[in-house]
Formats: sequence, structure tokens, C-alpha cells
Amino acid sequence: MLSSLPPELFSMNTKLQVIYVDNNPLVCCDLTDFIEWLDLQTKLTEFSGQCTYLANATDIRGFNTSECIKPESCKHGHKNIKSDEEWKIPRRWKGKLQH
Repeated sequence: MLSSLPPELFSMNTKLQVIYVDNNPLVCCDLTDFIEWLDLQTKLTEFSGQCTYLANATDIRGFNTSECIKPESCKHGHKNIKSDEEWKIPRRWKGKLQH
């Protein structure tokens, strides 16, 4: 059973035609590099896999990686300066996350 997919696992494999990663406890936000790699594949004819996001099973191909929030320790830049590289909390969550 796979619990993650390291980016280097697929980086050199550009001729894969079929990938099945069903029935694995994959966390969607841990797969952002894999999802970006997957979107660039032109030879891939079959793919099947799900991941978990907020306790819900989600099709990996349909998952929007912009929903992922990096931990505070991983943010870039000064806390008072917003930049394109800084991860932001989606607007719809801000009210729920504030105490």
C-alpha cells in the first residue's frame, strides 16, 4: 500500500501509458508535485486514483492543489508582506479559522 508518491519517482518516467494508484491512503495535499507532473504527461492514456482531502475521497486528476495550505513554518517572506510565493488561506475558510 502506498501512502505517498515522491516526486522523483515519476520525474524520469515520461513514457508511462497506464497508472493505477487506487486503494491507497494518499493525502491530496501531499501529492501536489505528482499532480503537476501528471498534468504534463502526453503519453498517459489511463489513470485511476483517489486521494483524501478534508476526510473526503477525491479523484486525483480533479483535485485543485490551490486548496492546500502550507504550514506557517513553510510560508515565504515576511509575515506582513504578501507575495505571489506566499500560501494564502482560501477566502471561504478565513471566517472559520479565526477565533
